[in-house]
Amino acid sequence: MSFVIKYGIVSKNIDVTQIVFDKCMYNNSLLIIPKGDTIRDTLFTDPIEGIRKCIFVFQNGSVVQYNDDQEVFIQMSFNVYTNSIPTQIKQCYCSKEYTAIIIEPRCHSALFFVLHNFLENLPSNWSIILFHGNINTVFISDMIDSKLVQHKHRIRLINLNVDNLSGDEYSSILKTKDIYNYVETDHFLVFQTDTLILKENKHIIYDFLQYDYVGAPWKMDHNVGNGGLSLRRKSKMLEIIDENNKHPIFEIYGNKYHASEIHEDIFFSYCKTVHVYKPDFETAKTFSVETILDMKSFGIHKPWQYLSPDEWEQLKNAYPEIQELKDLQF
Repeated sequence: MSFVIKYGIVSKNIDVTQIVFDKCMYNNSLLIIPKGDTIRDTLFTDPIEGIRKCIFVFQNGSVVQYNDDQEVFIQMSFNVYTNSIPTQIKQCYCSKEYTAIIIEPRCHSALFFVLHNFLENLPSNWSIILFHGNINTVFISDMIDSKLVQHKHRIRLINLNVDNLSGDEYSSILKTKDIYNYVETDHFLVFQTDTLILKENKHIIYDFLQYDYVGAPWKMDHNVGNGGLSLRRKSKMLEIIDENNKHPIFEIYGNKYHASEIHEDIFFSYCKTVHVYKPDFETAKTFSVETILDMKSFGIHKPWQYLSPDEWEQLKNAYPEIQELKDLQF
């Protein structure tokens, strides 16, 4: 079976755009879609409504420009089984609209499993920043070169120049501005080696882009929420950091704490002097499962530690990959 893809045309009601794009990226090749062409741009979108691919490409060593006033076609013969693509198409660069970051200085046994999950389930307009340490530099480089080479163009490595991090040190990194200098997009996802995206529900990530902060809600007061898997707006996080530096005393459940004493997700979730637009409890449940079960959530953060035995059994039976992740924990 083969498709002939014409620039700007989706034939036979098949979303060939996603198929061709994924194969081109896998082969380190290119597809040309001018960003300013609104008509064809509408046709060449992600299956998720309204998310433009924004692909910029280079052909034969130079950027190819197309006049929007002309009817220009790029014809590509594409065979689903042989993955064949034109030989003259050589290089691809895709602008990224969103970022996902993970801070992991250890040679963690779950790191590949989690990275692969996020790279496979986040659309191609998401990049990954992996903040690593001194000890796992070679471990990570070998992993990417041997197991994640098809996604290498989406991964950026930043050495934190540490051997390991305590929980407090991890929180401190996210509570200070330095790390955000590396995040080039306003929306970014934070994930850890005990998190996963549930592939059946991966599409709902875009339901949450309207918010400044979202994580799994907490049971005690239904606040939102946990930072282990969380979607955040960079500009709002920086505003909170500035404000909490001015007013570093937090009152939580009647007790007072200095900002330096609390976990980073509490630091951002309980700031009372900055308006943070967050989803309500019921909506946040559909983002991530941690302490509260939702069978249709976008992702999870170590639910095996918090759910009841019956809830855990129900969740892992529906999503066996969560048990795989649990088995990979130290």
